[in-house]
Amino acid sequence: MLFYTIILSLMKRNTTKLAYLIMFSICTSFFIIGGCKKTKQDPAPATSTPPEVQTATDNAQSDFIFNNINNIVDDAARSEGGVNKMLGCATITKDSTANNPTGNYFPKTLVIDYGSGSTSCTGVDGRKRTGIISATFSGPRNVDSTITIDYSTYAVDGIKITGRTIVTTTQIVKLTTVVGTVTSVPIQWSTVTTASLVLNGVTHSWKCNKTRYWQQGSNTATQYDQFNFWGTSIRDSDTTLVQDITCLETFPTCPYIVRGTATISNGSKRIVINYGGANDVCDSKATISINGGTPISFILK
Repeated sequence: MLFYTIILSLMKRNTTKLAYLIMFSICTSFFIIGGCKKTKQDPAPATSTPPEVQTATDNAQSDFIFNNINNIVDDAARSEGGVNKMLGCATITKDSTANNPTGNYFPKTLVIDYGSGSTSCTGVDGRKRTGIISATFSGPRNVDSTITIDYSTYAVDGIKITGRTIVTTTQIVKLTTVVGTVTSVPIQWSTVTTASLVLNGVTHSWKCNKTRYWQQGSNTATQYDQFNFWGTSIRDSDTTLVQDITCLETFPTCPYIVRGTATISNGSKRIVINYGGANDVCDSKATISINGGTPISFILK
């Protein structure tokens, strides 16, 4: 009000031009201040990860973990007991000679112990494991012989796994070793798993029926092993299909699936995970396409 009183006083003294100039300046100041407040920009909305990416990530983790259990049992069965280099600091215990004096007594039991709590150990693939895996062999490595694998306290990078896998030998080949000995080696198995695992604090069911094939390294040192697998798995209500022509490939030293594609049926959506082609190496990169759309890159865990 003081400003307006001054202006009116000036107008009465015939200083109209000066009064209008002051009035204009005051109005302009109010306009600028008010305008600054109105033009304040809202923060940009945060980008969110499509739920299909989380679905793909969880399925990829599950596929890797359960296939890797088979690899671990294979390596342990071929070890000489004690601490196994390929399995990190796991301690391998086999049936004692007292229980199996001729070496031909079956069933045989194999226990793989990664320790517990703070005593977890890191494998050659860089993943940390705790708990126990036990495997019971029904007989010699012949067609239709089985391995029953149980894991009730086993965990990988804090992911708890509980359940059972039954492995049945379906194909054997005869190979000549480097010293000229001919030996029979199983190279293909069917695997049936009924289990559960905890991802991000949520317990998920896992059932699968797959074929596992020893693609490379069956007659060489274990570090050259390469395994392929294909078939069907169900995580909760998501069904994943891997065809034999696009089978998934793993290596002992890599903490991820290296190559191949998998198709997930998630309600009305068809999610295709592409882990990489024939020339890809071990890395955490993969893509998904949703209902045939543009591929989206994501990072494997």
